[in-house]
Amino acid sequence: MGDTMEFAGEVYEALGRRRQIETESGIDKEQLKLFWEDMIKKDLDCRLQIFFDMCDKDGDGKLTEDEVKEVIVLSAAANRLGNLKKNAAAYASLIMEELDPDHKGYIEVSFLYFFKIYIHFGAIAFHALLHTLLHLFCNYPRLTTCSYDVFLKYAGSALGHTQPSYLGLMMTSVSITGVFMIFFMGFSFTLAMHYFRRNIVKLPKPFSVLAGFNAFWYAHHLLILAYVLLILHGYYLIIEKPWYEKTTWMYVAVPMLFYASERLFSRVLQDHSHRVHVIKAIVYSGNVLALYVTKPPAFKYKSGMYMFVKCPDLSQFEWHPFSITSAPGDDYLSVHIRALGDWTTELRNTFAKTCEPPPQAAAKPKPNSLMRMETRATGANPHIEESQVLFPKIFIKGPYGAPAQNYQKFDILLLVGLGIGATPFISILKDMLNHLKPGIPKVGEKYEGSVGGESVGGDSISGGGGKKFPQRAYFFWVTREQASFDWFKGVMDDIAEYDKTHVIEMHNYLTSMYEAGDARSALIAMVQKLQHAKNGVDIVSESRVSFQIFIIINHQKRGVRSSCRFSIFGV
Repeated sequence: MGDTMEFAGEVYEALGRRRQIETESGIDKEQLKLFWEDMIKKDLDCRLQIFFDMCDKDGDGKLTEDEVKEVIVLSAAANRLGNLKKNAAAYASLIMEELDPDHKGYIEVSFLYFFKIYIHFGAIAFHALLHTLLHLFCNYPRLTTCSYDVFLKYAGSALGHTQPSYLGLMMTSVSITGVFMIFFMGFSFTLAMHYFRRNIVKLPKPFSVLAGFNAFWYAHHLLILAYVLLILHGYYLIIEKPWYEKTTWMYVAVPMLFYASERLFSRVLQDHSHRVHVIKAIVYSGNVLALYVTKPPAFKYKSGMYMFVKCPDLSQFEWHPFSITSAPGDDYLSVHIRALGDWTTELRNTFAKTCEPPPQAAAKPKPNSLMRMETRATGANPHIEESQVLFPKIFIKGPYGAPAQNYQKFDILLLVGLGIGATPFISILKDMLNHLKPGIPKVGEKYEGSVGGESVGGDSISGGGGKKFPQRAYFFWVTREQASFDWFKGVMDDIAEYDKTHVIEMHNYLTSMYEAGDARSALIAMVQKLQHAKNGVDIVSESRVSFQIFIIINHQKRGVRSSCRFSIFGV
């Protein structure tokens, strides 16, 4: 408790220094509101800035190793991480080594911002800008302002013995393609930044359309024009050369030709969309939408594959990929969609409006509760038209292959999923579960499967021909919120009920101590990334990975047979 209070006091003083507020005699209501607004900002940059302010107690903009170590100790104490606290000096040294390459003995806070910007935009943007500026303010002025004799001596033969003007050089195809290419790239990269893509930036109308995933998605297609301009830019040079000596455009054109051929092939020959009807929609806590739709007759897939989903009511052009969570033997398709961008958020909100509220509608749900809203198509037959008035239109494309689809080739599976990334493995587990249920019928007969905890009919894919299937499956699901366990509760209940021989072994882990990105955990997250990137070691467990499960699996594998094959899939 004492460590937590000390940490809170340090945060309090740091927030006061940020706002240039004297905190010794207390703060008023308006100042408390300002402090609160700083603390609840969810982006990592703001929360790391609070930590840097905590380190920089003298306000000189420089962080020493001792100051960094002190805050790591406080952060470790607040999160009850004894190992991190014990090794605080080593991790502080790691941060200094990474951010103080000149060994000055301190880190300048302004350098941290430049370092972050450099990482985000990369060396490509920097060198592209440098390349452009050198042409516009060095090469062109020297070519146009030098004496005619100097021009003839160094560039006359290459430029046709006619000295160009600055405007003439700017009107050449090289300059025009270069300027437009920089504009398209800069515009696309700007809208791809986190603040614009996640709609954190609130722009006034009519510029509000430039923020959000839709703006990012459409602007990203400008890069197609940028690549075309890059090919032209590398071919039409001011200083003429034979075409076979101009190599830059070749390095771009040939890969682009392969890419365009693949896209054209998939678009013309494989890209068939299906209109499907929504059977059921469930909105879970954690901003997850589960959609159960009819399965087109020609839609053949394997567990682990994914498909694209389009909702014309939201956008006529946007297709978004989602892993299929239903099993191939089910007579429906299901996907679980987490609302992260503006398209998925709008889709979730649209279906939430059609969902029936829970029985205790008036009661306010508690944080991390397992409450969900659910609705079904009216009537027993999901294909009747009157049931579809509740839901927006849904189209699907696919299926498309993924590495996990080859799980049937292996005897033992280790499936590791993080949060919503567990979706392809749910399909695998459901497929295995369908073969574990007693009295599995032959092809064409019906069995009773479950959808979201309710009974829905399906067809078996066993075929009665002794089809090879994995003998054991170990499923590890790591999630941050308790409410996440409700997403696949029906599947887990079915496994517990029907898997009497323990073919499927489930391990669920809840990792939340504090909310991810919390000010008390922001610096730890940064140290974690640095330590793992440099040494491959987790700072909490002090290991690369827990190898105990591999020892257990290997021990069990020895008793099966020497040809037993083992595979790991992770998302």
